[in-house]
Amino acid sequence: MNYNILFAWTRDFPPERKIVDSVSYSEKALRIHFKDNTDLYLIISNYDAYPFLSSNPVPISEETPIWNQLIHSTLIKVSLDDNDRIMRFEFAQTDIYLQEKTYILIAEFILPKQQVP
Repeated sequence: MNYNILFAWTRDFPPERKIVDSVSYSEKALRIHFKDNTDLYLIISNYDAYPFLSSNPVPISEETPIWNQLIHSTLIKVSLDDNDRIMRFEFAQTDIYLQEKTYILIAEFILPKQQVP
């Protein structure tokens, strides 16, 4: 299949110096808030599934903080599988012992119950 919009978004997304301030989750989206006051939303609804970067952050109602280990990590790479809607967000973090840690968030942008007729 051809996912032109996701490929274009991945190509144009600027991950440089995106340092994570918080990560939260609700039924509507996963929200990663960066220290430069931008938000990355991973939206999965009954109608669509897509990533969205906003320079005007808006908290999602009833969101729950998750993944504290990502706080202070830097988003270093965003990639999309060649033949699927699977996107990878790679984060790097240096701990207090100067050990480099890598976290990879894998998101599959498919609609809920897509295969059900």
